Amino acid sequence: MHSDHSDYLYTLALMAMTFVGFTAIVMILRQSLGGALSRFDALVTRFFMVWGFLIAYGAMLPPLLAAFDMAPVPIWRGCSAVVGVMLLVLAVGYPLLRREATGENLPVFTIGQSAVGVAIGVILLVNAAASFSARNTAAIYLAVLTFTLAQASAGFIITLTTILAQKGPAKHR
Repeated sequence: MHSDHSDYLYTLALMAMTFVGFTAIVMILRQSLGGALSRFDALVTRFFMVWGFLIAYGAMLPPLLAAFDMAPVPIWRGCSAVVGVMLLVLAVGYPLLRREATGENLPVFTIGQSAVGVAIGVILLVNAAASFSARNTAAIYLAVLTFTLAQASAGFIITLTTILAQKGPAKHR
């Protein structure tokens, strides 16, 4: 594995962990301003933290496997498979959990975020299945993992904005 890939992946892992910490701090501050966390607030906190941890572990996995002297292409394909499956589970699971926590229909934004998550998972699974050129497996993995962090960040900001904009006791508060 090229050191520039490792440096990039470690930076991505650091950014993902910063995202996890930021998520926790913001929700703790929100709790301190408005009382106990609702089921929805707790779900949002857990979901975005899991999403951040998955990105961090996904970024750390290729250098770990490279330490075992594995060839680069199987590393990228294997990591693509593992992270792709996990992202699919998150993308499909969140809307179900959200509906259970709120008892409300899903907002268009949540459906869109989940659709993008499914697409990302599928791209990673296609990357794992050797459908792309072997020389592009690393670039695809890096790009998709980076985009996933950007998607998680945007999703958190939009979700937090929605939570903070609500006035009075809502069903999910």
